[in-house]
Amino acid sequence: MSASDVENGEIQLINCLKKFLLETTKTSRKEAFCWVYDSMGARTDEQDVRGKFTQRLLRELVPSDEGFSKALLLYFCEYGSANVFVELISPAEWRKFFLCEDKTSSARKLKSFFGNFRIDGEHLKGAKALQQYALRRRNELWHHLRWQKNSQSPVVCATKPGTFCELDVEKTLHGPFGEDKNGFWSSDDFVKCLRESAKETIVIDCAYFVNLLFARLRFSGNNSDVVKLRRDLYNFLMQQRHVYNCQRLLPVIRKENDVLKLANVLFHSDWDDVEDLCLAIALTFRARVFANALSEDIVTKLLSHDIAEINAPTKLAKLCQYFVVRMKLTRDVLDVEEVMTASGIQFDRIDEEKRKRRKKRRKERREDERENKKYHWRLDGDSMAISFKSDLVDRILERFILNY
Repeated sequence: MSASDVENGEIQLINCLKKFLLETTKTSRKEAFCWVYDSMGARTDEQDVRGKFTQRLLRELVPSDEGFSKALLLYFCEYGSANVFVELISPAEWRKFFLCEDKTSSARKLKSFFGNFRIDGEHLKGAKALQQYALRRRNELWHHLRWQKNSQSPVVCATKPGTFCELDVEKTLHGPFGEDKNGFWSSDDFVKCLRESAKETIVIDCAYFVNLLFARLRFSGNNSDVVKLRRDLYNFLMQQRHVYNCQRLLPVIRKENDVLKLANVLFHSDWDDVEDLCLAIALTFRARVFANALSEDIVTKLLSHDIAEINAPTKLAKLCQYFVVRMKLTRDVLDVEEVMTASGIQFDRIDEEKRKRRKKRRKERREDERENKKYHWRLDGDSMAISFKSDLVDRILERFILNY
């Protein structure tokens, strides 16, 4: 068979498998990319490669891919460090978060964070910050506090902290006390309490912070705030498990070609076509599943495809050849021991008698037991024997040469 015949045969084989993988059903392409995402998530062994992958992820997709960027920022809001997050948001932005124009939303946020006064005086979250700041600056700001019924004096509130339960939080913070010039939102009292419960506060309205940080990335150029945010996002992704990052973020990438670039970083590959990448993943990481999914017509075509040796001119064509050989070995079209002999693989076959009982409902039929033989192979003098044919096929393919 000439080299051109081999090349034409492998091209036809590639096109046949690629068409089945990507075009069989309306969801075939999506499922193929899910295999790509899963395989990318499994590549976590090299920390420096993961670092390059994360850098490229941020450089190529943030903020140009809006859907991806917002998904990343939501992920960051939900699982990022509370301290880091508090530092990213300015006092004015926190004030806008709590005192938003939507009165219903504002009331809900204020109640969640500031409505935690306790009758025993052990106030929590923002309630604690209000108490401490109001008492510390009582000479300037006490008259700005708004009470539900009767006004209370600083002396009474200091000796009986439970009195703060009568404070009208919503009216107080929407009034002069909550204005930027009075410094509550930038005070150590507020920031300290915020750090202690920032995660609970952020999840009240993640969309606010996602939109805020995305606007910063999109319109603020490369100023110090953007540089810090990008650094925090990088550190966050490196601290999370790589497989979770891939599961969460890769499916929302808008352009398939961006997935291709990222996959090339992880796999140390140089695929030029995203469909070639999908097929390569199916032929390697998902070989067994892909083989079981093929139609009978394609299986018949593959099993009749002659391969004298793994000598295709391209990487993808070689993967197709390996795939066909795998199918022939697992379906007994080729004899594993003959192939091992032809490939120069030294092996010993271990015969083990295994008794298998037929299932019978009556005891008197138990004498119909039969003996089955199960073969095990030990390759190249290894101490461990291989008992599963699929594992044996993997070892054979590493050194496959068929030259009968």
